[in-house]
Order: sequence, then C-alpha cells, then structure tokens
Amino acid sequence: MLKPKHSGFYATTLDLLLRYLKVTTVILTGLTGVICVLFTANDAYMRDFHLLVPADCVASLHPDENRHALTHMHRVLHADIRPSTALDLNTLKRQSGAKK
Repeated sequence: MLKPKHSGFYATTLDLLLRYLKVTTVILTGLTGVICVLFTANDAYMRDFHLLVPADCVASLHPDENRHALTHMHRVLHADIRPSTALDLNTLKRQSGAKK
C-alpha cells in the first residue's frame, strides 16, 4: 500500500484492511517520529486502536524531538512506548484474540 502523505491512514485503505482483519492493536515503528509516526498514531487513536510505539523502533533527525513525540504519544494517545525488548508478542496476540 502506498502512503502518499504523513499518516499511514490518509488516502489509503489501511483502515479498511485493519477492520477487515479485526485488528484492535497496532504496533507503529519507523521514521520520522515527529511526523509520520506521530501522525499515523494520531489517526490510529482517533479510530480507537490500541497503540504500541516501541521507543527503540522510532527515530527522528533530532533525538530530543523524538523523545518529545514519544512522550506526547504516551500522554495524549495512551500509547505504550516501552522498548521492543519488553514487548511480549504472544501475550499481545492472546489478549487481542480475547477481544474479538
């Protein structure tokens, strides 16, 4: 799927695909934390997805701006920003399956 703008949801079929697959939690990673990851996280939050944004899997040109974006996602969007090494994907999968 092509992403023409900053958010992975804007002008794409991502929302339709995630709903079809009955996804309730999204794990966001990538470049840049202060733009693309943040905008996609905002759009995911507005669509009631649970957010995981592992801090060690997001980067920006300026580390302090990246930290600010992660803090914003945690405080405002209730994103889980613990490092990827602290994520238990098997538990997340079980929890997600229980919500369906």
